[in-house]
Amino acid sequence: MLRGMILSLVHTKGGVGKTTTVVALAEYIAAYGIQGRRKNVAVIDLDAQASASISIAGNDLLNDIVQLVA
Repeated sequence: MLRGMILSLVHTKGGVGKTTTVVALAEYIAAYGIQGRRKNVAVIDLDAQASASISIAGNDLLNDIVQLVA
């Protein structure tokens, strides 16, 4: 049985720490899990600035991915 959990973090104001919170939470859940069980994590970055994507993948890897898709 496939079971999952969806967490979302939304705020209309900029500069309140949304990206930092999402990246830190995703890294924690991937490394330590929930209730002691490590989990696979997917972060969907809908921000036009791609800050979460850059934080997770880094500029070089993200640029390579964009080049492959384009």
